[in-house]
Amino acid sequence: MNTQHLLLNPKGLLTALVAVLLSGHAIAETAGRVNFVVGEVSAISSDGSRRALMKGDLVNSGERLETGKGRLQIRFTDGSFLSLQPNTVFGLDNYTFAKNKPNEGSLLFNFIRGGMRTVSGAIGKVNRTNYKVQTPVATIGIRGTGYAATQEPNGRLLLTVSKGMVNLANDFGNSNVPAGGTFQVVGGEAPKQAVGESVEARSDSPREKPAEDKEDDKKSDTERREIATNQDDTNKPDVAFGDQASADGNPLFESFVQVTNGIPRLSSFGSLLKGTSGAQIYPNVVGLYSSLSEDGKTVGNLVGLIGTAETGGDTEGKLILETRNDSKSLNFANVKQINSLSFGEWTDGTAALVNPYLQNNGLTLSSTQFIPYIVGTTAEKNLGNHFKVSYVLAGSTPVRANSPVNTQTGTLTKLNIDIDLNLMPLVSVDMALGFDNVNYTAQLVNNPIDVSFDKKFSGFVLSGADHLFFAQTGDNAICANNACPVNLSAFLSNNDMGAVYEIQRSGLTTIGGVAALSGTERAVVSTIPLLDRVPSTLEGQYTAFFSTNTTQSIPTATNLAAIFDSETAKLLSAFHITNTNGELAAIDLYEPTRSIDTVEKTDTAAATTSDIGHFNKVLAWGTWSNGAVSLGSTTAATILAESERINYMIGLPTAASALPKTGSVRYSFVGGATPQALFNTTSIVSDTGVVNSNSSSLAVNFNQATAQLALTIGGFTKAESLQSLQLTGSTSLTTNSNSLNFNSLSVQALNAAGANICTTSCTGQAMGTFVGAVNPIGITGVSAPQAIGLDYKATGTIEGATKNTGFDVDGTAAFGNPTNEQIVTRPAI
Repeated sequence: MNTQHLLLNPKGLLTALVAVLLSGHAIAETAGRVNFVVGEVSAISSDGSRRALMKGDLVNSGERLETGKGRLQIRFTDGSFLSLQPNTVFGLDNYTFAKNKPNEGSLLFNFIRGGMRTVSGAIGKVNRTNYKVQTPVATIGIRGTGYAATQEPNGRLLLTVSKGMVNLANDFGNSNVPAGGTFQVVGGEAPKQAVGESVEARSDSPREKPAEDKEDDKKSDTERREIATNQDDTNKPDVAFGDQASADGNPLFESFVQVTNGIPRLSSFGSLLKGTSGAQIYPNVVGLYSSLSEDGKTVGNLVGLIGTAETGGDTEGKLILETRNDSKSLNFANVKQINSLSFGEWTDGTAALVNPYLQNNGLTLSSTQFIPYIVGTTAEKNLGNHFKVSYVLAGSTPVRANSPVNTQTGTLTKLNIDIDLNLMPLVSVDMALGFDNVNYTAQLVNNPIDVSFDKKFSGFVLSGADHLFFAQTGDNAICANNACPVNLSAFLSNNDMGAVYEIQRSGLTTIGGVAALSGTERAVVSTIPLLDRVPSTLEGQYTAFFSTNTTQSIPTATNLAAIFDSETAKLLSAFHITNTNGELAAIDLYEPTRSIDTVEKTDTAAATTSDIGHFNKVLAWGTWSNGAVSLGSTTAATILAESERINYMIGLPTAASALPKTGSVRYSFVGGATPQALFNTTSIVSDTGVVNSNSSSLAVNFNQATAQLALTIGGFTKAESLQSLQLTGSTSLTTNSNSLNFNSLSVQALNAAGANICTTSCTGQAMGTFVGAVNPIGITGVSAPQAIGLDYKATGTIEGATKNTGFDVDGTAAFGNPTNEQIVTRPAI
């Protein structure tokens, strides 16, 4: 069919209309007007005739637009705008719109190649099912207000959404692209996310827009809104319309999405839904709300959720929750917003859609059933900065039982959470609630959370029995003998925290709810000055060695990552890190740990850490006892009795290549674990000793590559006649090594008179390493490592007035503050 193009003034319009109708020709509907044009841009009619477009020209349904080296912007009669980039071919295949009948408008465009950017108008707003843009590889369906796309010569379609949502579909699948998202489609494949790419970055950003383009862009949003909705909502910069269709194409309801700079705000969502994920918290979702304030900060009811790549499961780009349907939607109760957190309860209705990842078997609730939810802006904090953050209860849903029969409600009266933002965060919880005339309390102090390799913290999960987190009920026996484990999950939201909790009651229904907490951040108050702390690191820089009064032999561990408590500098964990296909994991852990024996049905708490010390930021020590510890690659935890000890010493080893070749220095005793002794007469008794720092030192002659150790230990009270032990000996330094090994130390057991009372072979051993940087000592011209760490052991039998006593003494010793000294070296033993 031939099309008559009208470029007439009003006086000649009627004559032309009559002439065309009498000749049997039809008039193509005017689609829009050229806002601006740069370069030579053509409109080609269906009969092949071509005309050059100028600013103010009309474009008609059925025409094909070719930009060549030019650029073009069109304002359509429904208020929408279309910008075409150079080398673009775009067909206006079928366009109809009447302002008095906006519901009957429709458009079918054909995007053949090039680049385009569009802001939709009334057709995209009022009658979205009649909006289609075909490409060689997919069909674009509007679900929002603005997007940009390129149809590349290689056949790939790349599309970025600036506002609202767009549906991409072909024979292989379809995807809803949210604001800020970029997807691609190639022939023979379903649409998929294009990570790290953006159409705006590729086509619009590099060049400056013409003045006409800028001016029209300023007014385009306002005009488009007025035509489509009969209202000017330019004061709602954070408003965008959410998905209007489910994955199967069924129409849904209008929603509002919080956005920042045109990109949807990612939120964390928590609830007591029970899905295949087994989780209570879902990060990085897009929340759909029933309403939104003009400033975009105050939200209405949470009516839906869209998943992203970081949400988990197969949820990326999918609508995973829609609470509304055409019959009986879910109702809302106790909805409240506190700062960045919005929470409430769903009840008495059926969700139109819920992904099994969130909830198995759909979501239908009676009028006596309630599911609490909480949602807030996704946030995170840096770890390893010696800060703590504290959160206090600001609001919550009622405490309810997980039963439609038990309709009682309770009150969460306290929920205080402290987070030590270490590389291994420590969580403390103080919680109280009342339900059915019973008061429940639960406390947890400095519970370690898993290491975060990206050094970011966004939330935590405490799982009842796994973290020894149990509720108590005082004189009431409901929770006696740890019968009420508490599950608590929390996420950060700006300066706030959202929490989901439940208490599993033995023989009774589970009770729970959600809570909003407000937070404050402060620096860690430490007993150790910041400049003196041994640094935590995820790099494999540390070496650790051990002594013990058990029969276990614990080899030296090298290349360890290590994390120390921010307040006390005790070792929280040391481990190796593996990297499997980009996935980092901690293995070979050295740390106190809880041990559960499912066969013997025993449950052992983590060992306690005592005798904590450090030297000059390069060496740290402590003692584990009375509980379970992990010791590297061993599969089972080691259980220590109350009298059993493992002393650890961990430091930053001096590089062997950096050790001096000349000079002689003497190191003074500067600390270490308290010496532990086991004395055996008719029974075994434990005792502790004290290192005499005045008579303990370690001398190193780098000229001759030798070292001499003198260590005196006294203060024993449970061995007859024993006043002190003296360990002395020499060793040779090993070439290309930073370790020291005193394999055969001379041991003397002295009584009060200074006589040696060893009856049989008394022997000792010590081993360790140089630690810290090699630094000059004053102006002597001599240099030495900062310190030396050793573990030691001495055994033998001593003579008593009435009976002989066997002894086993062990500990760790740190030597530092080297001084220049000429040393006469004895031959190595």
